[in-house]
Amino acid sequence: MMTTSWDFARLLEMVTKVKENKAINDNDRIALLREMQAQLPPEKMSISANNSRLIVDRIIQEMLDGYQAQKTTAKKPKSSGKRTSSVESPKKELLLNPNGNTRGKRTAKTMVN
Repeated sequence: MMTTSWDFARLLEMVTKVKENKAINDNDRIALLREMQAQLPPEKMSISANNSRLIVDRIIQEMLDGYQAQKTTAKKPKSSGKRTSSVESPKKELLLNPNGNTRGKRTAKTMVN
């Protein structure tokens, strides 16, 4: 388990190698960086190198944000056409006959002898 700042320095070196590797496309790079970030030990487990852990976590997150920003700016937004349906009035009556009997017809009472 990574508990010393030396371990995090080695991990940071691996993160930069993933970033600079030209054989890996952006989607695979994002997947690798997410897995690396998920496998960082919890802060409670790396008390002696907590600052190193935070630095590596921040660098990985910045790389992820950079690749995701590139993906979102590359997509062209869809242009929506004009509406063809008319907008109905919000004050439209809900009931057909608001003053009528809403329960229905009364059933005939049966006589008990």
